[in-house]
Amino acid sequence: MSENEPPNTPDDSPHEPHPDTYTHHRDRLTEATTTCTGSEESTTARSRLIRDTYKTAQLMLGQADAITLHTLAAAYQLADTLATADAAGDPDGHTFLHDRDRRFAWQLRSLMGELSLVIRDTDTALRNRAHDAHTLVTCYPEWVDAIAEARITLRHARELLRGVSALHLSDAVALAERALRYAASHAVHETRKYVDREAAKLAAEDFEAAHARERAARYVSVRPEAYGMATLFAYLPLEQATAIHEILTRQARALREDQQRDADAARATGADGVGLDSAARADTARADTARADAAGSADGAATADSAPAADSAPAASGVTGDTVAPDTRTTAQLKADIFAETLLTATPESILTSPTAGAARITATVNITIPVLTLLEGRVDGSDPALLDGIAPIGFDTARQLAASAPGWQRILTHPITGHAVSVDTYTPSASLRRFVQIRDTTCRHPGCARPATASDLDHTIPYVDGGATSQSNLAALCRPHHVQKHHAGWGVRHVGRGVFEFTTPLGHTTVTEPATHGPRFHPTGERVDGPATNSGSGPAENSGSGPAENSGSGPADGEAPTGSAGQDRDADHDGSDDQPPF
Repeated sequence: MSENEPPNTPDDSPHEPHPDTYTHHRDRLTEATTTCTGSEESTTARSRLIRDTYKTAQLMLGQADAITLHTLAAAYQLADTLATADAAGDPDGHTFLHDRDRRFAWQLRSLMGELSLVIRDTDTALRNRAHDAHTLVTCYPEWVDAIAEARITLRHARELLRGVSALHLSDAVALAERALRYAASHAVHETRKYVDREAAKLAAEDFEAAHARERAARYVSVRPEAYGMATLFAYLPLEQATAIHEILTRQARALREDQQRDADAARATGADGVGLDSAARADTARADTARADAAGSADGAATADSAPAADSAPAASGVTGDTVAPDTRTTAQLKADIFAETLLTATPESILTSPTAGAARITATVNITIPVLTLLEGRVDGSDPALLDGIAPIGFDTARQLAASAPGWQRILTHPITGHAVSVDTYTPSASLRRFVQIRDTTCRHPGCARPATASDLDHTIPYVDGGATSQSNLAALCRPHHVQKHHAGWGVRHVGRGVFEFTTPLGHTTVTEPATHGPRFHPTGERVDGPATNSGSGPAENSGSGPAENSGSGPADGEAPTGSAGQDRDADHDGSDDQPPF
C-alpha cells in the first residue's frame, strides 16, 4: 500500500448501520408496549426490557462519540501537519497566510468544511469540537475510553475541559485522574461543581489569572428566536451579573407593591369615590394580604432563576384616574420589561462623565423588510411576515409601528417567479450595489454559514485581478474566514446565475446555495412548487450544504448558551474591521 493512500479508504456513500440494530430494537419495543397486559409480571418484564435497551443504546452512543472524537482529533492533527508543510515550502513567509497559526487555522477550517457538508453543521462549530477532541485524545485518553465504555458521557468530558482550561497541563492531568473516578458515579452538574472546586483549590494563581482573562473577554450578543423574540446573552463578571439580577428582582417587587397600594387605596374609596363600609374594607384587606403573601413567596423563589414557574402570579392592579387598571404582568415579565426599559432609556455613567457628555445618544439602526401587500392589507395566513435584517420574523404590529416612524424607505424590486432581488466599475462596489448584494444574499453564501451579509466581505467570484467585474453577477457575500478560505484553501465557487452559487470542496464535492427570497413567487399552472431553502445545498444528501446555523455570527455557537472561553475556537472569526484581503 502506498504511503499516499490511507488504509481502508471508504467510498463516499454513507455507511448504513447493521441491518438488525435499529429495526431489531424498534420492533421489540413496539411489540412490548402494545402487548402489555398491565399485570405486575408483564409490567416488570417490559420495564426491564426498556432499561436494558436504553443501556445498550447508551453504550452504542458512547462508542459513536468516542469514534467521532478520534476522527476530529485526526483531522486536527492533519491540519497541523499541513500547516507545517506549508511553512517548510514557504520559509520566507511571502504568502498572505504568513503566520503558521493562521495557516493552521485555514487548513482546519477547510477540513471542517468538508465534514460540515456531511452532517449539516457549521465549520465553526466543528472547529471548536475538533480542538476539544484533540485535547481529549492527546491529554486525557482515559476519558475517551470511559466514554466508549459508557461509564461517563461526552457532557462529563466537556465539563472537565471547561474546568481545567486555566491549569498547567501537569496539574490538569492530575485533576483529570481524580475527576474521572468522581464522574463515573456522579451526574454532569455534580462533576462540574467538583472540577471547579478542585481546580480553584489546586492552582489559586492560575484561577486568578483565568478570572482576569475571562473578565477581559466579557461581551454581549443576541440570538434571534422564534415568533419575533430573541435571547440576549451577557457574559459578565459574576458579581455584576448577580447584582443586576438582584436589582431587577427588587425593582419588580417594589413595582408590584406600589401597584398593590394603589389598588388598595382605590378599593378603599370605591371606583365612584364613595367609601366602603368597614366590613367590606376588612374583607378586602384580608384578601389583599393573602395575595401579597403569596406573591412574596413567589418572588422569593424567583431570585435564583430568570423565569421560574413560581413567577406566574400576576402583578397587582394599578390605578388610572378614578378607576382600577389591572396589571397582569408576572414578576418575570416585570423584570424583563424593567431590564429593556433601563437599557433603552438610561445613559451610562461612563457616557455622562466622558468628554462628549451632553451630546446626542447613540441610537440603534435596524433594517425591517415589510412586503407591500402585507403592509397594506395586514397579516393573514399565507402572507409574508416582516423580517428583521431580512432573516428573523418579527411581530407585524411592531413592524408597522417602526414603519410609521421610519425616516425613509427603499424599494426592492423582485423577480416575479423566483422572488429573488434583481436590482438595487470599480473594485470597490458602489453603495447601492453593496446594498443590493447584501439584500440578495442575506447571509454569507458559504454552505451553512449564517453570518449576516452586512457583516461580511463582498467577494469577486472571478477575482478582480483576473478580469472579474464588480457587478451583481460577480459579487457574493462571504464572511472574512470563508472569503480567505476560498482564495487560499482550494475551495471553488461558481456563479450559476440569478444569485445561485456552486461550491466545490478541495476533495471535489459540490453543493449549491440559493439566495433568500424577498417577494411573492408565481408558478406556471401545473408546475410543482418547491421553494428554495435559503443558503442550503440542493445536491445529494451527503454533499448538500447545511441549513441556517445556530451560530448566527452574533450569538453563541452550536445552539448553546455561551459558557466563557472553555471550548472556544482559537481561530476566532475576523471582525472585518481591518486587514482587508488583497483580492
